[in-house]
Amino acid sequence: MGTYRHSGLKLPGATIKSITSYQASSQDEVRDIDGTELPLIALNRHESATQFTQEFNVSSVGESALQWMAGAYYFREQVSDL
Repeated sequence: MGTYRHSGLKLPGATIKSITSYQASSQDEVRDIDGTELPLIALNRHESATQFTQEFNVSSVGESALQWMAGAYYFREQVSDL
């Protein structure tokens, strides 16, 4: 499950952009780890994760000889085994 948002703002001489993303996931896994055809020993595992990113970007507009761009990026992920 996730969501994404992209927005922008045009100013005289520059454009500002923002990109935001959030995702969450969960996984249940059962493994037969004894190496036989019989289900003697199984490993149950549950994992959940969340991820958030944010990007800001400012860039020049127009036909001038100097074109420029600056930005910042943030990333955070949390993973937990339950």
